[in-house]
Amino acid sequence: MPSRGEPGLGPVRAIYRSGYWTIEVDGEGTFARYAAREDAVLVASEMARARRTACVVHKMDGTVDERAGIGRRVYGPDWRYEG
Repeated sequence: MPSRGEPGLGPVRAIYRSGYWTIEVDGEGTFARYAAREDAVLVASEMARARRTACVVHKMDGTVDERAGIGRRVYGPDWRYEG
């Protein structure tokens, strides 16, 4: 498995769970919880950029709302990551 900061890490996710927007990394668990979606998206996108991996933002129902990878244009009004 790659170490932190190397390409190939699982995506960083901003997902709604138990009343909070959480930041999760596939295979590594939950890193933080936020009351506001915008805060979680900002931190998740910065974390994904630092880790050189994708960022996936989910809707409250769990479906994928936005997805961005390194060097890709981003989607949606709340998105902050510009790769």
